[in-house]
Amino acid sequence: MATFNSIRQRISRPPLKRKYTNAYPFTLVHAYAYKCAMSAIAHIRKNIFVANQDEFASIAGVTQPTVSRWERSGEESITLEQMARIRAAAEERGIAWNDRWFFEPPVAECAQ
Repeated sequence: MATFNSIRQRISRPPLKRKYTNAYPFTLVHAYAYKCAMSAIAHIRKNIFVANQDEFASIAGVTQPTVSRWERSGEESITLEQMARIRAAAEERGIAWNDRWFFEPPVAECAQ
């Protein structure tokens, strides 16, 4: 069983210092490649709806952290119901919709 003193000692310890070694520095080339790796959902949110993650989450009927997970790495997949909500919201706003946007990553920005 932990005593008060042992807990206090753990809390008062300074955090461990980690050495971060980078084989190469982050350059503009890497920034360009990162920008070109935008997910399909991030492209829809930023370029089609021009919305922040909170606004887009309310459109899709999910929470903001879910939208963040969709955009980061596809950790969580989008359902057909959520796709239908996004498509309906686009039509309500008068946006010419294309269902391919859900499945094809945007490459036009990278080709320029």
